[in-house]
Amino acid sequence: MPLLFMLVAQIVPSCDSQEGPIVGYVDDKYQTLTAGGNPVPVIIIGATEYEVSWPFYREVHIGDLVKFENGQWIIVRKSGV
Repeated sequence: MPLLFMLVAQIVPSCDSQEGPIVGYVDDKYQTLTAGGNPVPVIIIGATEYEVSWPFYREVHIGDLVKFENGQWIIVRKSGV
């Protein structure tokens, strides 16, 4: 089973490797496990998974417009507002 967790961890891209800002609506959010069994917060934007910080994960909701730039995620606009 640890191999499966390692594969999942490798599927989630690092935001630091992206060129330019990432902007989009949060399609989904969930927690996955690392190879060591630690939970990792993930959001999905346009069918791409991104690992985010726990504080941001707790604040963001599905449908929010978010942006990643200069190493930081921000909520541009809350859903329904």
